[in-house]
Amino acid sequence: MKFAENLKVLRQQRQLTQAQVAEQLQVSRKTISSWETERSYPDLGMLIEISNQYELSLDQLLKGDLTMIKTYDQQAKVSRRNDQIVTVSYYLNVVCLFITYLVKFAHWQRYFQGNVDMVLNLIFVVNLGILVTLYHGYDHWAATNTQAVRLLVALTMLTILNVALNLPLDLTGAVTGAYAAGEMAGYATGVMFHVGMLIVSGLMILFAKPRSLK
Repeated sequence: MKFAENLKVLRQQRQLTQAQVAEQLQVSRKTISSWETERSYPDLGMLIEISNQYELSLDQLLKGDLTMIKTYDQQAKVSRRNDQIVTVSYYLNVVCLFITYLVKFAHWQRYFQGNVDMVLNLIFVVNLGILVTLYHGYDHWAATNTQAVRLLVALTMLTILNVALNLPLDLTGAVTGAYAAGEMAGYATGVMFHVGMLIVSGLMILFAKPRSLK
């Protein structure tokens, strides 16, 4: 019997719905459905949680599905490499966000002009893109009502903080002329992108912590 069939039978034997299993494992119901239909596989850490949940050994859970065992061998190699990259990217993200806030609060803008400012922002954007892409623990961010509330509170506070810090005072002034209006619109778009980047960066720091920090 394949793993997907094992998982479905075990759930049905215990008279559990996919939603109930999802809540126990702190993932979404769609994730459970994809496992049971072989559209995807749980990672190694989640596989251990499933094994503990059903009080079965990994051998019993996987027995008979040689394809999946090969998949996990490949997954393990990729996962180890990604974990290393995510860890480095996480700490670099902390440094980038710290420098950004330090410049803002300490009024060090005069030290970060021209090429230096451009390079710092480029590193920040590229690194954040890598972190967001390679991190795969988003299912755990709002799997329960408590986690959903915590995520909403964090998102609200980060939005308020970064909008307050980055909203230019001159945006409220009168804008005259097509060129001035276009220039202001471009500037506002840049500010919105910067604020969005800071919010995402903050969320990743709060919720995407490497295993060594958990």
